[in-house]
Order: sequence, then structure tokens, then C-alpha cells
Amino acid sequence: MTVLGNRFRLLHRLGAGGMAEVYCARDRRLGREVAIKLLNAACSRDPGIIERFRQESSALARLSHPNIVTLLDTGETDDGRFYLVMERLRGEALSELFRRLRGRGEVVSWRRLVGMVRQVCMALQAAHSQQIVHRDIKPSNLFRLEHSLEGEDMIKFSTSGSPSSWRARTPGRKSRFT
Repeated sequence: MTVLGNRFRLLHRLGAGGMAEVYCARDRRLGREVAIKLLNAACSRDPGIIERFRQESSALARLSHPNIVTLLDTGETDDGRFYLVMERLRGEALSELFRRLRGRGEVVSWRRLVGMVRQVCMALQAAHSQQIVHRDIKPSNLFRLEHSLEGEDMIKFSTSGSPSSWRARTPGRKSRFT
């Protein structure tokens, strides 16, 4: 198995986006599982994508909120691929939950959905207070954790396969994102 930074042993792939893959890894120093978002080789040669990846890691490093995935470390492989090390989330993306329920002819109750949306809004408020915006809000970037909080779903923003989900807002620059 591949080891990144002489510390993180890749165990298996969790998913992939257009520009990066996410792996489950073992932190050999701390003895715990983490998630590694590894930029693919082609994107690692594109200066613009590398800059967006660095912006995302910088933005995530400034955020500390129970509804936002925690960034633990960053690094670069021997062959020049950049990666983020994050807490390992256990559960499912909201897109998977919605798909599974739809397949059974069910939907999420409005009470349950209100609880989920409330957590998303709290995470966005925390990010916005740091002048950070999320540019790709969708169910596949929101994760429902296996454990619940007093009977309520626990929702976290995860990072997607795109390297530019979290960005610091540029003062004076108009944006079509809120």
C-alpha cells in the first residue's frame, strides 16, 4: 500500500470527483483512520488548479465548526500530487440518502429536513463570518454521520472532488454566489 508523507498509509478509495480522489488512510503516527483528498496527476500539473487547491486548504484550516469537516494536514507526494488530510467521516452523503429513500418510494420528512438545513445554515454562517464561501453546495457535498445528535441527523460539509469548494472571499469582488 502507498504511504504519503511517511505517515499516511492509503487503505482504500472512498470516492472520486473530476479532479481528485478521496481515500481512507491510516495515520501511522496517531493510529487512527483519516480521509485523504488526493489531487489527480493531470490536475497537479495545472498551476490554476493547484492554486485553487491551496486556497481550499487555507480556507478549511481557518474553519472550526461541528458541521464542517476538519482539516488535519496537507502535503505533496514525491511525484508532485497535492493532498489534504481530513477527519474520516462515517455515514453517507445526503445524495445517497435521498436516492435510497426514493428507491423505496419514501422522502425525508419535513421535520427531519428542517434539522438538516438548520445545520447547513449554521456551518455557512460560521464560514461567512470568516469571509469564506462554499461554492458547491449540493447533497453530494453534505454528509450525514452514522451517529446522531439527540435523535437528530448530524450533517457535515465534506470536501468534494473539486479543489475549489471552500474559498476566501475576495474583498470588492462581486460574486454570483452567496
